[in-house]
Amino acid sequence: MCEAISNLSNDVTLIAKKNLKKNKDNDFNFYGVKKNFKIIKNNFIQVRGFGELFYAIRNFFLCLKIDPEIIYSRHSYSTLLISFLGKKFIHEDHT
Repeated sequence: MCEAISNLSNDVTLIAKKNLKKNKDNDFNFYGVKKNFKIIKNNFIQVRGFGELFYAIRNFFLCLKIDPEIIYSRHSYSTLLISFLGKKFIHEDHT
């Protein structure tokens, strides 16, 4: 999705959970996509029942720092918090 949006001449930054598994390849090679967008790895802290909330809070502050025009999210808790930023956003849900 990031590659496709970036191909439309948009600056794209992906905020993703930091993968605990170490890949020999970088993420772009691993997923077979062009390196035409940035990736920020957000540590996911597994704290009994609160990991998703802490991840969403960190995403909220990363969005404050990046200051995007539009936010595209698939993480429900992050979308909820990000909605308070007053930015345009799209939420994709697979539940």
